[in-house]
Amino acid sequence: MNFYTYAHYNNNEQPFYIGAGSVKNKRAYDYRNKSPLWHQLAANGVKVKVLAYFDNQEECYQHEEFLVTCFKDLGYILANKTSGGAGSNGYQHTEECKQHMRNKARQRTKIKCNQCNTDRLFTHSGLALHFKKIHNGLVMAIENSSDPMGHNITTTLKETQE
Repeated sequence: MNFYTYAHYNNNEQPFYIGAGSVKNKRAYDYRNKSPLWHQLAANGVKVKVLAYFDNQEECYQHEEFLVTCFKDLGYILANKTSGGAGSNGYQHTEECKQHMRNKARQRTKIKCNQCNTDRLFTHSGLALHFKKIHNGLVMAIENSSDPMGHNITTTLKETQE
């Protein structure tokens, strides 16, 4: 049994997301890249329940579609963006979209945050948001940074609180 369907439940034992995953990727326990609605519904905690196991992916996707339809028909508010199944797997971005993503990636700067010791790529607005959310808008000195071309950067971010 390599595939499974699962549900995310809130603290009131109400299902708010139905998904499909594989035993390898542990999708049911990965809360990254979820919609704002998912995060709103999960604000007070998430309980994961694996609902069924399958040998093949197609049967798993069919079961996911069936569950999404059933729960919606019963009146549950689900954060699912699609009706289940393969979802957006296989989506092909247009060349214009790919170019836009490349340009955005070039605007990112590799920065080491001395406050929390993270070392990752940020856009300037993303960096400001990082400090606002993680460090309550405190003034931070950024050192040992480099842009994607490898140029060294030393920056100081000013107060970001509004």
